[in-house]
This record gives sequence, structure tokens and C-alpha cells, in this order.
Amino acid sequence: MANRLITAIELRLKDGFSRGIQAAGKASAGFAKETIGAVNMVDNAISGTAAKLASFGLAFSVGAATSDMIALDHRLTRLGLTAKASAAEIAHLKQEIYETALELKIDPAGITDAVDVIMERVGDLAFAESNIRNIGLAFQATGESGEAIGKAFSSLADIGYSEEDTLRFLDNLSAISDKGAFTLGVFADNAPEIISAYSQIGTSVDDLTNAGKALQIMMKGIGSPDETVTALRSTITELNTKEDALLKLGIRVRNQETGKLRDLNEVMADIAARIDLKGNAKEFFELFGAESMRTVLAFSTHAKDMNAVFEKLGDTTGSLQRKSDTMAKTMQSNLRNLQTAFNRFADSSLTKPLATVTDLLNHLNTGYETLTGITEGCMVRDSYAD
Repeated sequence: MANRLITAIELRLKDGFSRGIQAAGKASAGFAKETIGAVNMVDNAISGTAAKLASFGLAFSVGAATSDMIALDHRLTRLGLTAKASAAEIAHLKQEIYETALELKIDPAGITDAVDVIMERVGDLAFAESNIRNIGLAFQATGESGEAIGKAFSSLADIGYSEEDTLRFLDNLSAISDKGAFTLGVFADNAPEIISAYSQIGTSVDDLTNAGKALQIMMKGIGSPDETVTALRSTITELNTKEDALLKLGIRVRNQETGKLRDLNEVMADIAARIDLKGNAKEFFELFGAESMRTVLAFSTHAKDMNAVFEKLGDTTGSLQRKSDTMAKTMQSNLRNLQTAFNRFADSSLTKPLATVTDLLNHLNTGYETLTGITEGCMVRDSYAD
């Protein structure tokens, strides 16, 4: 009896499962007819050119485009879960990423990487979305990874920067970095450490612009970006801990009205003046550690010339855009844009059919799990019957 029951259930389920397979086959055929044919026309039209451009790492094919689409949709779906965003919101975000990538001639994956990091660190999708274009500009202008750009923007989100604050600061920093060796990309890569250290002084756009100037002066004397950041952190810490000893030397560390630390450039200017007056830096060697003394010596040697350069900067508005525009004119950027344009075309053509196929596969997977569960249940009952 149990064996006959199992046989009947299996036949019924197999028949239902085969109908599902048949439906999937028809859907797949429709999928191919409606979309693959259209994209194949593009493949055929550019086949000769595509073969030549393959040596540049470009892939104008349905398979490659579909693979990129699936990967991007998977990442954005996960991001949507993190942000508790609707499917419509994520679809809109994807279009913004594509539009920005095409405008600035960058890889959309770089923007997505940055947004991923922002969501992991601060969980602020609104900040990330409002800064998509700023992220793209920074990505193109600096050549840094999406992860590094994401870290930098996360730090700005942490201190409450708006989209306008972010762009104004990046414009300032871009203009300042043109005058020294501490590049915009290096700042982006070290932004969390720099902003954390300078937060003891302040984090307004003007404060962090001054941090950028200080880093250029320090880099001039120290020579290494990593060592410059280390020296910045040590110096600000020691200004706090050696406040009383510095006051005895006539160096006031804090603003008398606000009680907050004075800007590093101002304090270092007072120290440099004291060194000039005394003719040596002996008393500061006795007071500061090795890292902080590197800052003191850099300012006493290079601050005057560098500050004269900074005074001539004028209006920095558009500095980041100009750097991005310059990089967008390169062969690599233009080839990248061809790939992005093709992928976006494929995305607009294939998204709906792929969603249909995905739904069918999910349905078939459920059917298979049901079949397995019922069959196993029947086998257990059969063993009891025996």
C-alpha cells in the first residue's frame, strides 16, 4: 500500500514538475526571442570592432553584459536590504549610478564600491545617494579605489557634511593638493585618520581645509604620506598634553574666547617665530617627541613659502570638476565609457526578461524542495509500514 502511494505521488509530482520545466522552456524561448536577438544584432554590427577592442579589456557581448548585470543587481539588492530600501528606490539608485558613470566616464562598479562602504560604515543611503556625483568626481579625479573614496565620504558623513559642504571641501582640497606633494588621492586614502586627528581642533569645511594646508607643509619636510599623517596625529595630541609647558614659552595652544584648540597652522607659526627669535629649536626638542618635532621643523622651514602659494589660490570652485574633466579625456576613460554604454543598453533590454526567468527558477526550486520533502516523508511512512 505504501509503495503504491509513493508511486502515485511521484507520478503526480513529476507531472507537475515537468509542466514547470515546460513553462520554463517556453519562458526561456521568449526571453531569447525578445532580447537576445536584439542584442545579437548589436553584437554582429560591432563584431569587427569588438574583436579589436578586446585587447583593451572590453567585452561587447551578451554573456559579459548579462554577467555584469547580475553581479550589479545582486550587490544593489544586498545594499537595499541593509538600507531597508524599496525595489523602486534601488532601481532609481542604479540609474543614477549609470548616468553618473556615463557622464564622468568611469566604471559604475567604483561608485557602487564607494556606496557599499558608506552603507557599511554609517548606514546613510540618503547621504550616499545625494553624493553620487561627488563620489564620481572624486573617483575620476583621484584614481583611488571605490573603497578608499567610500571611506573618505563616510568620514564626511560622520561629521554631518551636506552635499554642498562635501563638494566645497573637495574643491578646496583639490586646489591645495595641486600646490604640494600630498595629493588628493592620498588624502582620500587617509581621510578617516586625518579627520579623526583634526577633530580635536575642528571639522568645519574651513577647519579641514586648513588641515589640507598643514599636511602640504608637513609633507614638504617629511616626504612620506604615511609618516606625515602619523606626525599630524602625534603633534595634535602633544599640543593637548604639553599645553602648560608651551604656555611658559609664550605659545598659546587654545583660543582664549572659545577654549578650543587653535588651528595647527597658527600654533606652528608661533613656534616657528619663537625658533627664529632664539636662533635654535633646542627648547622644543626637549619638549616634544620625535614625530612632533618633524612637524615643528617642517613648519619652521617651509611654512612661509607654502603659505604665500596658498594665499594666491583664490576661488577654488570647480577645481575637482576640472581634474575629473582632464582625466575623462584619456583613452582609458573613453574606452571605459564604451563598455558602460553597452552594459547600460543591455541592462535596459534584459532586466525584465531576466526577472521573469529568476521568478521561474525560484518557483521551480520551491517545487523541487516540495517534491523532495513529500518523497522523504513517504519513505519514512513506508519504513514504518514494512
